[in-house]
Amino acid sequence: MIIQHCFVLIVFSVLFLATPVNAQEKQVKDLSLPTWDTISDTDKDCTISPAIIMTVPGKNHDLHPHRGMSAPRLLKKVSGDFTVQVKVTGEFIPGEKSVGKGLAFNGAGLLIWQNKNNFLRMERNAFGDPDSLHCFPPLIEHWQDGKYKGVNSKVVLADDFFEGYSTWLKFQRKGTSITASYSHDGKEWTVTKKLTIDFSDELSVGVAALNTSNAPFIVVFEEFNLTTK
Repeated sequence: MIIQHCFVLIVFSVLFLATPVNAQEKQVKDLSLPTWDTISDTDKDCTISPAIIMTVPGKNHDLHPHRGMSAPRLLKKVSGDFTVQVKVTGEFIPGEKSVGKGLAFNGAGLLIWQNKNNFLRMERNAFGDPDSLHCFPPLIEHWQDGKYKGVNSKVVLADDFFEGYSTWLKFQRKGTSITASYSHDGKEWTVTKKLTIDFSDELSVGVAALNTSNAPFIVVFEEFNLTTK
């Protein structure tokens, strides 16, 4: 059943998934949420509730200046240098049909946000044929002045890259340098990109979930951690 109405919920407690993302891991740890400065759900049809659990219906919820900007997201204001990371858990199996521009796509992860024309995404993701899903390992997408600036360079089979139901993602900012890293266990990290981006000193950082397929997408964010220097 596709959810057509949105409820944005923030609950500081241990939650259990009514429809578990992983049948062997029903319990979701408390995210210890910060006070989000922005809770964005443009179409008002998504469900957001921590641990955080985001339910994105089978409609076009993209985060792309030319394809739509209605992906639900939670953002926290930050200035100067910072490190932000999160654990992303879900079944990334988009529906067979695309409801936006491009292929049917599921993506969820970290977002560095200056404004709607200047932002950086890093996501666990999957797209294409449900019987042979592909992914960017992981997706990293930079937009500057409304123009795509990269930086994805290759595509692989999702099963060949993502291990299990969870992926950890991390951004570290030092001046104009941003390092993007991922982990399959939250312990050993792999640097995937080092970028030079002249963002403003004051930004917002947080999490976002994207769905451009005809099937609903459920993702869980845990262990969100933001530190500044």
